[in-house]
Amino acid sequence: MRMYTVILAALAMLSSQSIAEQGNMGKKAQASDTGGSGWLALADEFVKAPAEDSDLSSTSEAAADRWRFQLVPYAWLPAMRGSVTVLGMKQPVSLSLCDLFPLVDELDVIVPLQVQARHGRWKFWLDVQYIKMSDRQRQRITRQMVVGPLALNVIVDMTADVTMQMLLSEFGVDYELLKLPLGQRQTSALRFDVRAGGRYVYMKSELEISAQIFGQLVGPRNVVPFVGGLTMDSGGSREWIEPLVGAAVWWDVNDRLRLMARGDIGGFGLGSDLTWQVVGGAEWDLCDWAALFAGYRLLDIDFEEGSGQSKFAFDVQMHGPYLAVIFRF
Repeated sequence: MRMYTVILAALAMLSSQSIAEQGNMGKKAQASDTGGSGWLALADEFVKAPAEDSDLSSTSEAAADRWRFQLVPYAWLPAMRGSVTVLGMKQPVSLSLCDLFPLVDELDVIVPLQVQARHGRWKFWLDVQYIKMSDRQRQRITRQMVVGPLALNVIVDMTADVTMQMLLSEFGVDYELLKLPLGQRQTSALRFDVRAGGRYVYMKSELEISAQIFGQLVGPRNVVPFVGGLTMDSGGSREWIEPLVGAAVWWDVNDRLRLMARGDIGGFGLGSDLTWQVVGGAEWDLCDWAALFAGYRLLDIDFEEGSGQSKFAFDVQMHGPYLAVIFRF
């Protein structure tokens, strides 16, 4: 019995020591679990962060892959300077911006329209406008000739009416070649675009020259007055398609204001001899789906065909303020 008692006492001591060691190990494990929870939370953040970044990248990629469209009705009031030649008869054209307002009844401009479709760095566009404009010039010529006893006094009033109609359609594609961020703000940047496309031009010119002649023949015994008139008119039309290339620079001042300057050149003898254009202005966002553009546009067309009595030429520079409303969808 005494031996059994000793054995039971030894087993009791071993079990109590084992229980104590297990308690200490539990405390250490609990401490390690408590300290490790921070590492697990940080690991979770690292695991979640790539997922969030991937969501953002997928969102930006989806936005880049999405087609965006713009509908841009605009108004352009161009002054004109140059010359028009129809059937060999050349007539200068000079119409300033101030001359446009008294000639509102003679100025017929259908509101031009531009359509744009953008996908990533690519932008496809179509611009159509029609302009009809008239110009009238008057000139008085006075002559007096004396031959012996006779004297001839002549007054000629000449009027030249020029009517021009032009359908101008431009089309092509732009590519954003480069974008340079400016400063720390992500909304400020410089963007450089290149352009390639074509231009369709339909031109019709009408020229009418009328002359009223008033005079008198003075002789030694009597005076013979006379009145006469002369009218000449001619007209012609031409149409052509020509290539064009150009470039543009955009300055994104902030997330609402942008400044733009663009130029292109075309013709190269394949349509007109040379046609060049410059547009500059500012674009201001009214909201997410609408903006205003105000600027200045200059278009110079030099076209010549035929010679002598069959010559048709249009060498005119048009320039004036340019206003547009931009609808995005």
